[in-house]
Amino acid sequence: AVGVSKGKKLPLPGADFKQVYTAMDVLADNRANKDMSYLGDTVCVIGAGSVGYDVARSLVRKGMTVNLACLEQADKILADMDDQTEGAEEGINLLPGRSFEAIEGTPDKVTGLRIHTVLSSTYDRATGKVTEVVEEGSQTVVPCDSVVFATGQHTGLLNQQARLAHGIIGDAAQRGVVAIANIF
Repeated sequence: AVGVSKGKKLPLPGADFKQVYTAMDVLADNRANKDMSYLGDTVCVIGAGSVGYDVARSLVRKGMTVNLACLEQADKILADMDDQTEGAEEGINLLPGRSFEAIEGTPDKVTGLRIHTVLSSTYDRATGKVTEVVEEGSQTVVPCDSVVFATGQHTGLLNQQARLAHGIIGDAAQRGVVAIANIF
């Protein structure tokens, strides 16, 4: 197994700004006890799963103000209830039921995260599309110095050359499996 060590970013305007990071990068820096001042004083974390809470709690403990925003309504957040309770006690500002429009600022300086309130949402697995019921007039910008995406991970191997020790097994290709292999 190769693990999943690369974070994903949502395709939002501003996601390529310098002060926009993935959770995996921020957690690696935190684990290595690196200076985290590059994040600034106020951080918006997108995604309130377990990884989002790990990032948010780590940053609050370093004295930063953290806004943790997610599409899910508060009662549908997937993070462990202990993380949610302890995160609230530690000072995380939870923004549930929010959708993300853009990261505000310039390529050199993030100034905020533009969001709107979602009353409900559904996800269509077949198309990969999210349908939202939006609260009218709810668009706002949450001021911040940086944004951290806690919106999934991948191996990072998709764009690299890899040698397969074994090819496709049986009828795996017909079932939608590309390959089963050792990668090295």
